[in-house]
Amino acid sequence: MSQNYQRYQIILTETSPEFSVHGKKAFGKCMLEARGETGKVNFSIQNLKPGIICNAYIVAAGNDTNLAIHIGKILSNAAGNAEIKWECNANNVDESGLSLKAFNVAGVMIFGENVVNAPIMGYRDSEIMWKNNLRVHNKQTSRTEDVTCEC
Repeated sequence: MSQNYQRYQIILTETSPEFSVHGKKAFGKCMLEARGETGKVNFSIQNLKPGIICNAYIVAAGNDTNLAIHIGKILSNAAGNAEIKWECNANNVDESGLSLKAFNVAGVMIFGENVVNAPIMGYRDSEIMWKNNLRVHNKQTSRTEDVTCEC
């Protein structure tokens, strides 16, 4: 019996130099992998300024609404490197109702009051507006939160 297998790589590039190691550009990659019903999301980041706590997100960016799923916290080591691995249901990511293939944006974000800083971002196919009408999915309460920002 063969299993359905899909794999996407999103290259992450620096968008805000104030969050990177001095004199170096932050970069990384996000791998989205679905094998049958098992989904995996792996972030690997380099040159992110040590000591800054960021969050890894994947975003399903579309025409009307952009839904972000929180993968976990990112805390880089002294060399500026960080890695995070996360598993989910590939057909219903974090109980959002979306499959893993719906997610076309990945990045490291810091949410502040009325602002979203995104030190490192990447896109699966081409750059797409993802900050407008951004909703962050919250699995614990099975609801979403609207995030307003002046971006």
